[in-house]
Amino acid sequence: NEIATAATIDARGGIWVLGSSATATLPSPSATATVTSAPSTTPTPIALNPDSVQVEPALPLRQDLTNVIAWKVSRSGNLLGTFTLAMSRPVLVRAAIGTSSGIAFAGITSTTSGSAGFYATSDLSGVMSKPMNLGRTDTEINALAKMAKNTVGIFGASSESMSGTQLMGQRDGIISSVLDTGKLG
Repeated sequence: NEIATAATIDARGGIWVLGSSATATLPSPSATATVTSAPSTTPTPIALNPDSVQVEPALPLRQDLTNVIAWKVSRSGNLLGTFTLAMSRPVLVRAAIGTSSGIAFAGITSTTSGSAGFYATSDLSGVMSKPMNLGRTDTEINALAKMAKNTVGIFGASSESMSGTQLMGQRDGIISSVLDTGKLG
């Protein structure tokens, strides 16, 4: 019940693998109900598929992945520690980067009205900061980059007006930075 979606190396050469983990167990396959329906008499449309590519069924969004999980791994591949940050809603880590004091990570989390981008940090011992949310209904953070003076660049997209600026299109790019004090730059 864990997925890994980002990785980085800290200033000391430690490897960090980050992702999402579940807080509750999913029902076992034997507890799942099966519904059988009568065959349809409506003809099924045939799509052109000259390569015979099989379409995989869409999987439902995992609503139980509400923790950020970080695995710290040595250079030789030994697991040094597992650390978690509980979030109130489903979360997907999309980026991680080493910083002078540990690591920073960012991604997307569900909100009551859509999705928000988030940004958080961890020191080298795995103590994670409270996440900073960006947006409320349609924002995502997809990438991080090291910048001058211990700042971290954050990159993403949003269809929301941010910091009082008006949208230039239906969905605008986000380019901002987070200062080493934890404030948006």
